[in-house]
Amino acid sequence: MKDFEDQLREALRPDEVPAGFANRVLARLPEAYPAPPPRTLYRRVALWAAAVLVAAGTITGVQVEHTRRERARGEEAREKVMLALRIAGTKLNKAQSHVREISADGDGNGESQ
Repeated sequence: MKDFEDQLREALRPDEVPAGFANRVLARLPEAYPAPPPRTLYRRVALWAAAVLVAAGTITGVQVEHTRRERARGEEAREKVMLALRIAGTKLNKAQSHVREISADGDGNGESQ
């Protein structure tokens, strides 16, 4: 078993790296893996598109809320007008009834004495 462990240690022992090896590898990296083209144009377009979408969403939301409020105010005004017409109609009916009573109490021709 000792021989096996010694052989394993010998096989896994780091080798001596020649001088300048790291510099040669690093110098060849740009040749082997060229840098990707910069994506500045893509990023600018993406950022502008995102900004436009946010602005459009905000404007749409504000417009929808404005429309909702206008509709609510219109419905409230309609309800007030309907109430005013009902009140006016009731008062006119009472006045008409009162005029008829006065006419019925008189001599029948509508003239007062």
